Amino acid sequence: KAPAKAPAKAPAKAPAKKAAAAAKAPAPSKSKSVAVAAGQAPNLVANTNIYVEGSTVWACDLAYVDRAQNSDKFYNMRILVDTAGTAFWCTQQWGRTGTSGQSNIDGPFPTADHGKAVLEDTFQRKTGNVWGAPFKQKSGKYNLIKKDFGAARTATVKWEYHLTNDPLGKPDGWYPYDGDVVTAGSAMSNMEEYWEQFQGNAWLDTRFVDSGQFTYKVDFNKMEQTNTRSNKTRPIRRA
Repeated sequence: KAPAKAPAKAPAKAPAKKAAAAAKAPAPSKSKSVAVAAGQAPNLVANTNIYVEGSTVWACDLAYVDRAQNSDKFYNMRILVDTAGTAFWCTQQWGRTGTSGQSNIDGPFPTADHGKAVLEDTFQRKTGNVWGAPFKQKSGKYNLIKKDFGAARTATVKWEYHLTNDPLGKPDGWYPYDGDVVTAGSAMSNMEEYWEQFQGNAWLDTRFVDSGQFTYKVDFNKMEQTNTRSNKTRPIRRA
C-alpha cells in the first residue's frame, strides 16, 4: 500500500507550491526618472528621461560668469535612462550661454554606474566640489545652478524688448523675441530659462548672452539688455 500512495501525493502538491511561489515573487524594479519639461533643452538621446535614484536627480546645470570679461559659459550633465529602465547614458553639453554649444554622449550601458563615475569626476573637475556634498563656490570654477528639472512652464508667457531709433526703420515700440517659451533653443525660450535660473540663484542676475552676431548683457534687476559692442541699452519685459 505505501508504494502506491507516495506517487499520488507528491506530483499533486509540487505544482501548487511552485504556482504559489510564482504569484508571490515581486515584479522587477523599474528605474525612476523625471521627464524634461517643454521648453528646456531636450535630452541628447531620444526617448529617455533623467535618471533618479532615491532623492538624487542625476543631472546638473553649471554656469561660469565673468562680468569683467563679458563672459558667460554653461556646462550641463545628465544621466539618462530609457523608458524600459534597461539602458543608461551620460551626456555632457557645454559652450557660451545663448548657443547650443558642443556635446558628448557616453553609452548606452546596462547600469548607471559608468555614467555616475563620469558625472562625478567631471563635476569635481569643473566645480572643485564633490558630487553630493554641500556645495561651495570656488574661485575660477563653475557654479552650481539650483534647478527643478521637471518644472512646467506657462506657455502664454512672452519676452519683449523695446525698440527706439531702429537703424532699419522699424517703428518705436515693444517687439517679441523670436520663438516662444516652450520651443527649446529659441530666443524667447532662452530668456525664460535665464529668468527661471535667476529666480533660484541670485548670483545669476546678470547674464552675457551670445546671439551669434552680438553679445548682450542682460540685467534682470534693471530689466534691460545692452549690446556689449555698441553699448546700446534697451528695456526688456516679461509679459
